[in-house]
Amino acid sequence: MEKIKTTDQLIEEITKRKDKLLLEADKNGLYENFGQKEVREIENKLDLKSNRMKDITEAHEHIREFEYWCKTLDLRKLRKYKEEGYLETLKGGN
Repeated sequence: MEKIKTTDQLIEEITKRKDKLLLEADKNGLYENFGQKEVREIENKLDLKSNRMKDITEAHEHIREFEYWCKTLDLRKLRKYKEEGYLETLKGGN
């Protein structure tokens, strides 16, 4: 497992996970503890000892924001992603 050593890598990883979760929710629906496995995986990949991870507090804020996004994603928000065409873009439709 490759470690996340910079804030940019962390943001990129979170974005990938969000996109994957959106597609999963569209296909299979939402469920209890949605996204918590992904949050833990990202936390475990975080290299807090890297001197390139300049701001550990900022990294944790990004993770908490992702965790909040997972917890608060609901059918209304999922429908909005769909209506805006974002899910279709993720699926390669645009």
